[in-house]
Amino acid sequence: MLAPDNNRLDYGEQLQAPEGYELDAAIATSYSVDLDTLLAVPIALCFGNTLEGDLRGEKLALLEAVSRLNKRLKVFYQKGNIAQPATFNQLFTLLEPCLHPVIPSEAFSSFHPKLWLLRYKGVEKTTKPAIKYRFITLSRNLTMDRSWDVAVSLEGDLKKTRNKEAVGSHWLLWVKGLLKETNDFEPRLDFLRELPYLHWEIPAGFDTSPEVLIGDGGHSPLSLPSSNHQLLVVSPFLSKTALEYLQSFAPNGERYLFSRAEELNAFSDEELSAWKCFAMNENMVDADTGGLGTDDSPEAGKPYNLHAKLIVSRKGSRVYWNIGSANATNAALGNASKLPRNTEAMLKLSGVRSKIGPDILIEQWVGNEEEEKGLFVKYKPQSEAVNTKHSATNQIRMIAFQLINSDWQQNAILTVDENKY
Repeated sequence: MLAPDNNRLDYGEQLQAPEGYELDAAIATSYSVDLDTLLAVPIALCFGNTLEGDLRGEKLALLEAVSRLNKRLKVFYQKGNIAQPATFNQLFTLLEPCLHPVIPSEAFSSFHPKLWLLRYKGVEKTTKPAIKYRFITLSRNLTMDRSWDVAVSLEGDLKKTRNKEAVGSHWLLWVKGLLKETNDFEPRLDFLRELPYLHWEIPAGFDTSPEVLIGDGGHSPLSLPSSNHQLLVVSPFLSKTALEYLQSFAPNGERYLFSRAEELNAFSDEELSAWKCFAMNENMVDADTGGLGTDDSPEAGKPYNLHAKLIVSRKGSRVYWNIGSANATNAALGNASKLPRNTEAMLKLSGVRSKIGPDILIEQWVGNEEEEKGLFVKYKPQSEAVNTKHSATNQIRMIAFQLINSDWQQNAILTVDENKY
């Protein structure tokens, strides 16, 4: 399950090859990219290291790792969302061939999926080496952000029969669309040929095959039954109409909302009255770094806030999880009459109440409400709603979209002394 003290995934470990295999190729998607984090990825993929630590002394290893991954690693991200590094590193130039920017469809939409699709090849030298895949869906971007996130990692095997759930699915068509944009990605044809024949493992506690849902202007990232008896929503960012839309999936059921305190503060008591609300425990948000970053690292001093996205519904004894990138906002989820603006990726899983029900998650995260020692505590409403949105936010988004959607021509001109540009 998702007990924060026991059920932890190490990002670096999830990228490492299974025993007897080595990485052949990898695709990743992310809303934003941190270059220092991306520098650590080749080391994790090729040598089994974690993503933490200072890479300044790993230049030779990094050069070898990047050369191995040349034209075999592709990271799709929203154009304009590479974070400015704290310090320049000449090794950043090695990463440029791995990056592929994506322009969203409009100013108020985002390319927001957070996925890894990794192809591994057996190390035994044969004419036809064994092939394995790994699929990772996350709620975090390709950064060293220290917020609480959720992730699911699935192993996949190639079989002779097609995966009935995947054939013709929007998920496969979406991946094909991304790959068509990258002629320099050598394993592109391998992915296109093999994806329909991939069969994914069923995670512990669940009992049906996983289903990948891609939300965009023509599809929803959610798959929920109607008239649920319980609905649990975890989202760091919220909008009023999205909460009303989600409420419609459990009009007479119990509804639980887990979010950041500052996000809940933006709503009135009346607007939250349909939900039992929980906020991240301030003691967790402001916890000591615990050695997770040096004093001069970009992560130092940042809070451990909530960034996980999860929607769990229960109808009778059946429980349905939607886990991945989508916040409880209009742009991410849309509503009953309008499809979402963002591109999002969610993984649908299902099982029985006794193993994966909302009550289990609430117990793991909250525990005794009166003691307030859990990851989340019962939200204490403010006297009035606090609007934290800057008045120029919409204007800034319009300007940013115009910038990333423009064609640029830059010229370097040699100065008179022929030593500088």
